[in-house]
Amino acid sequence: DAYDDFGIARSVVEREFVENAKRILNANGVFVLNLVAGAEHFNRYVETIRQVFGSPVLVVAMKQGGNRVVFAGHALLDPCRIPLALRNAEQVEARLGLLFPTLLQHLNESHGRLGGSIPCA
Repeated sequence: DAYDDFGIARSVVEREFVENAKRILNANGVFVLNLVAGAEHFNRYVETIRQVFGSPVLVVAMKQGGNRVVFAGHALLDPCRIPLALRNAEQVEARLGLLFPTLLQHLNESHGRLGGSIPCA
């Protein structure tokens, strides 16, 4: 989340930033970017992320504020990653009083679309 009063920091949506982020992520890493952008810019940003990371790229639209959260990385293909992310988000919600209901719902739905029927320990 790289926003200020003037919008998103331009460097965060540049291809070089996304490539550097991919390079420093380990095999279990997931790239996450919060975007609030018009359709023209949003589509360009997501396309850059897709070009750099390949599949899968998940986009979760939040109900309020026009935010969309983008997740990318091969770790998302691991059927256990999204349930772990869900548990972590629930713990953060409880500990910090933050609310992620839409994000959690969409992550859970995405997990199903990615073949998340395999039980995880």
